[in-house]
Order: sequence, then C-alpha cells, then structure tokens
Amino acid sequence: MSIPYLNGRYLLPFIVNGRQVKHMKVNGLDIYFDQPITFTDPVAQQVCAEKYGLNGHITFNLLQRIYAVGSLFKNRADLITFTEFQAFNNLQTIGDDCFNGCTNLTNLKIPQNVTTILPRAFKDCTSLATDLWIPKVSVVNREAFRGCKALKKIEIGTNIYVINALAFADCDSLENLTLHASRPPQIAADILQNSPNCMIYVYSNSINGYKSASGWTDLKDRIFPM
Repeated sequence: MSIPYLNGRYLLPFIVNGRQVKHMKVNGLDIYFDQPITFTDPVAQQVCAEKYGLNGHITFNLLQRIYAVGSLFKNRADLITFTEFQAFNNLQTIGDDCFNGCTNLTNLKIPQNVTTILPRAFKDCTSLATDLWIPKVSVVNREAFRGCKALKKIEIGTNIYVINALAFADCDSLENLTLHASRPPQIAADILQNSPNCMIYVYSNSINGYKSASGWTDLKDRIFPM
C-alpha cells in the first residue's frame, strides 16, 4: 500500500512498535504520523477501518479524503450510534442504501458539507431519534428517510432545490420539517405520505410562495412560519 500524502505531509499510523510517534526525519524528509480516531460504536469502527483504514487504523486526515459513501452500513442492525460520521468533513454524497435497515441506530450526525442524499440512504432507520441539521444539501432523493419512525425534526439549509417522492414517508413521530430556502424546492406531493404529524416551517415572507407552488398546494395547511 502506498503512503497517503495530504496537505504536504505523509500520513502514517502514529503507533510504531508499541509507542506513540508524531514526527520523525528520514534522510532529511519530515514524516508526520496521523493520530487514529476511535469511534464510540465498535461496529462503526470496524466497518470504517476495513473500508478506509491504513494498517487497521482510521484517522482524521484519511477521512478528509472521502467524498462519497455507498451502501456502507446497509442492514447493519448492530450499529447503534455514529456521531463521528460528522468527522467526514469533505463528504458530499451519501449513497443509495447507505444506512438502510440500520434498525437500532439511535444517534447520528450528518456531515455538514453533504450536498446529495441518494435513494433510501436512511430508510427504515426505525430507532433514529437525533434531530438532523443538513445545512448544504441540495437534493434529497426518493425514500431517503422513509420509515424513520422515531425521528422528530429535520432541518434543511438554503441550498435545497429537490425533494423526491416519499422522502419523509412513514415517519410516524416526525413533527418538524424546517426549510431555510426562500424559494420552494421542487417536490413530489407524497414526500410526507403517512407522516400525519409533521408540520413544515419556512420563513414568514416565504409562506405564500410555498403554499402556491407546484406540488406544495396539497400541503398548504401544514406550512407555518418559523
């Protein structure tokens, strides 16, 4: 395996022969050793180390090289918590089925630079109860959060322009979908199918625009000012 090179530094695990090493010189070349990350959940640790690790370690700087993840945790009912997901700072795309079927996942934080959430990314995460803030997402695809029965609040930033069919369907506990975009995104009328308790919160000066926009008229009685 080649040694990763990032931001002018060679990156290696910092445990060498049982001791911590952060920096050394080899033939006049500066070698920096990148500190491993320990995740709270051993399943998250194992999966990420196997997929992205170097010599069994997963490090912060290696995480910065990841721009998209696929069906990494699909049907991992043994995954319980993954707040460290937010450390994937450069992640832009959460792929199809990434967490689909993680029925015991209770706690997760979405990386702040995510722009695209692909179909079924969080489908049937039935125990996920963390309020979600997704500031830069522009596309939420079909069934992305369908069946997240414990989820209560999702807040989405100003960049959103498409929410596809059934994105938040079958979310029994969902009460609050907050949208910071002043212009209504394109939606399918069934984005909240079987999510009867969810209200939609937008800026007060955008309410009329939302209520009259194509696709939103069937949801107009659910739209309120923030």
